[in-house]
Amino acid sequence: LKAIVLNTARDLGNPGPDYTYGYGLMNAIEAVRTIDDAKFFRDKVGTGATKTHEVEIDAGAEALRVLLAYSDAPGAP
Repeated sequence: LKAIVLNTARDLGNPGPDYTYGYGLMNAIEAVRTIDDAKFFRDKVGTGATKTHEVEIDAGAEALRVLLAYSDAPGAP
């Protein structure tokens, strides 16, 4: 969910994430639309492994926005 909220935010200030505005202004409607339309991939990959996903882009699309988010397994204390 965090990746979807960040990737659908409206950019503010300098292009891309920055120290002043971060990822921009949250766009909850676009985030919900992304979830409803299943416009995301969720997968697992191990160390040294490779995953490939095909992405279909509409002819009139403004841009492709890609954000990779991951969670590391807890380390040993």
